[in-house]
Amino acid sequence: MPSILAVSALFMSFFITFLIIPFWIKKARYAKLFGHDIHKKTNPPVPELGGICVILGCVISLLFYVATRIFVHNTAEN
Repeated sequence: MPSILAVSALFMSFFITFLIIPFWIKKARYAKLFGHDIHKKTNPPVPELGGICVILGCVISLLFYVATRIFVHNTAEN
């Protein structure tokens, strides 16, 4: 059964990613980091490198989980 800490880290990862992506879309359009959607007839520009936001959200929540387990709960075992 997953602990409350693990579930909170999961939700934290989702919300961090959810909050960072709109900011990244604006910055990517400003820096002209976009490609064209080849699957649509009009080929609209689509910001690229959005996976960085997903990885960042996962890493931050993983660090939160590990830091909380080690420094707050004083448990280092699995």
